[in-house]
Amino acid sequence: MLAPGGLIGLPEPLDPVGHLAWARYLLVSMSVLWAASVARTRRSGALLAGLAFFGTAVGFWLLTFGRPYGLFVDPDATRRAAEVAVVATAGGPEGVLAAGPAASWTWALAGRSGLPRPFLLLVPTLLPLLLVPAVSVLLLTLWTDRTRAPVAALLWLAFSTGDLDALEGGGVVNGAWSHPEQALLFLPVVAAALLVGRWAGNTRAGAVLAGLPVAAFLAAPAAETAMLPAEVVLRLTVAQGLWLPLGVVGLVRSCDAATRALVMGGLLAAVVSAAGAPLEFWGGHASFRLGLLLAASGPVLEAAARAGEWLSRASARLAGPSSQVGLAAVLVAVLPGSFLAWWDPLRGDPVAAASVDPLSPVVRRAADWIRRETPPESVFVASSEYAAHVAVLGGRRLLRAPGLLAPSDDTARRRAERLVLSGRDAEPLGSRYRLTHVFVAPGDFRDRGIARPEDLDSNPCLRLRYADEEGLRVYEIVRRVPSWVE
Repeated sequence: MLAPGGLIGLPEPLDPVGHLAWARYLLVSMSVLWAASVARTRRSGALLAGLAFFGTAVGFWLLTFGRPYGLFVDPDATRRAAEVAVVATAGGPEGVLAAGPAASWTWALAGRSGLPRPFLLLVPTLLPLLLVPAVSVLLLTLWTDRTRAPVAALLWLAFSTGDLDALEGGGVVNGAWSHPEQALLFLPVVAAALLVGRWAGNTRAGAVLAGLPVAAFLAAPAAETAMLPAEVVLRLTVAQGLWLPLGVVGLVRSCDAATRALVMGGLLAAVVSAAGAPLEFWGGHASFRLGLLLAASGPVLEAAARAGEWLSRASARLAGPSSQVGLAAVLVAVLPGSFLAWWDPLRGDPVAAASVDPLSPVVRRAADWIRRETPPESVFVASSEYAAHVAVLGGRRLLRAPGLLAPSDDTARRRAERLVLSGRDAEPLGSRYRLTHVFVAPGDFRDRGIARPEDLDSNPCLRLRYADEEGLRVYEIVRRVPSWVE
């Protein structure tokens, strides 16, 4: 289970209002320390300082969450969590709904991986914290250009997301929350592009081969609505800021196959999206942004070397390689006002803002009992308000999950629900869906004639197994009576 009241071990979520000012001061101080480490230490020290800055900027907001991102707030996030929790706990070939297929093979596969269920529930929330540093490590270890690799890793850590491309969840960091499938795909795509580019060499054929992994984004889960062409153009031009002209200069001067593949593959995905295809823009944009930063690392390194020479002549205290001194000056000038230093997802992302609220302890106690006292193969009848809670927190399959899933046989499922709640014979539907329990709370199933949860006590098919002071109840389906008995 998740920690009581908090996301990852805190007694209560961190109060962003009371701690935001201190977090901003800390990030400004860490940006100066990062710059100092770039100017005076080895590459490993600069990387560690960058990782600390990035981890603090993203980790602060994670600690303000009282629940995984979007859980019981956003239908997509809740559906993913339900799929993972049910498959991980109950097993079997089905998804959230009994006698129904998995809604997403990706998350069903994750549920069958054997990893702990609490960790699987947190993976989409932790993706920004893990994804960006992992790409930086890949650049340091796999990119062909060993001279520019440290610069590219630094640029990616600091500037993978900007103010304009972060609008409406389009940035690499903030968009990973709402696009976890593509974020999970992004890391192997980058690794494959770098490896193929390293093997194929700096040729056109190598660029084509390196672009094949990037094309995987074209087959990724599609968005419900396509982006407008003007919006795509804006995000690929103005939103990139100075990285666009710097990247173009780098592409023209000298560019390896992997960089070309990332830029052109991202552009291809964007063009397909602008043409009207219901394609997720995040993966293509992330590839395009990374390719621009790789291409821009050359011009940045040249400019930093010149600036470093001038600064070294101006002050004898600025000892060290001129390129490192120049990069340090860039960080000092830009990082304190960068996106990461001033990011506030609670203001720009309504789903993140709603994720600050902790989960109800009353519902969590009931879900703990369900997970502890009912067999993993149990199938629950629950209302639209609490069905997701039974699946995610209790790990049990459902007859119906209104608002999350719309099965083709929903009419039969509604009939089975009606028969069970009315105390009538639900066969053969009860056996088809293997119904075993009913979860009910005050206000549930009023359209079925149930004014209070206690009304089910007289149902001859149900036996009370759990009740609390808030009115939450769990009944076990013990027997069925002929349909003519009323």
